[in-house]
Amino acid sequence: MFVVRTLSVGLLAAAAFAPFVALADQGVSWEIEHAYSYATAPTQQNGAAFFHLENESDQALQITAAHADVAERTELHTHVMDGDVMMMRQVDSFTVPAGETLVLEPMGHHVMFMGLKAPLAEGESFPLTLSGAYADGTPFEAMVNVEIQPVGSKMDGGMKKNHEEESHEEHSEDHGTAHNGDAHE
Repeated sequence: MFVVRTLSVGLLAAAAFAPFVALADQGVSWEIEHAYSYATAPTQQNGAAFFHLENESDQALQITAAHADVAERTELHTHVMDGDVMMMRQVDSFTVPAGETLVLEPMGHHVMFMGLKAPLAEGESFPLTLSGAYADGTPFEAMVNVEIQPVGSKMDGGMKKNHEEESHEEHSEDHGTAHNGDAHE
């Protein structure tokens, strides 16, 4: 199990190639575990990343943005039930209350990659940057190394789950431009 601890900003260069890198200062504390994405087919235009983020501080943390060079756009997404239908929606932020864990997983909260520049290949990894702020305004930034897993792989580390691939192929290239509560199938 890989665990992220708070590092000073001065360690950025040295930590750039670590499996999981936390960049924060001023006494805030958090961990990121199990960062992964599923391998994608050559024709698949979209993908997603999943992980667990534990807010170990005494104040709420709000993640407001994500960025990865593997795609043209990176967005925060969730799934919601609308009657009997599960639908995906873009969200402005994820809030992690003090002392709690945000779980990003298939069919739940996730980071969405729109317009993949190349297929996500099993066994490779890529950096994902998360940003936002704590309730007191302290900035939050984390660089996470996302490992690309085979489709249908099982996650370990005390939280073993059978994650199935979540296909995002049906999302159009203009996915992020019109989220007026419209459902995405």
